[in-house]
Amino acid sequence: KDSKKVLIKEKIGSVIGGIYKTNLYVHILASDVENSKTIKLDNLDETIKHYFLDWENKQLIKYKYDIQPLGFNDANDNEIITICWVMDNDNNKINLGIWSYDIEANEIKILEEIPTISINGLFLKETF
Repeated sequence: KDSKKVLIKEKIGSVIGGIYKTNLYVHILASDVENSKTIKLDNLDETIKHYFLDWENKQLIKYKYDIQPLGFNDANDNEIITICWVMDNDNNKINLGIWSYDIEANEIKILEEIPTISINGLFLKETF
């Protein structure tokens, strides 16, 4: 809401094989450039992989999967809302749940429904 955070998605993969891994970052803008910082959200990817290994006995690293950021929770500017997808053999997406990451509390949760997403911002779309 205050335009001080930028959510960045990095897709790793190939044009032919598709996405193999997704990295998410949050760039926090400060009034002076020296105090701005970028945080890589490694914990989110690791937590999702551990959840499915521990509770579902599935190793996500053996599959192509994607973490799709939806944006920031309208009720909490520090909470990023994402959806995790795994691709089947025909590249159809299978939903692996809605996940939230609170960058201030460093807390990750699986949610039952998508909360209201803050609608401000700019979305840049990749084209080929």
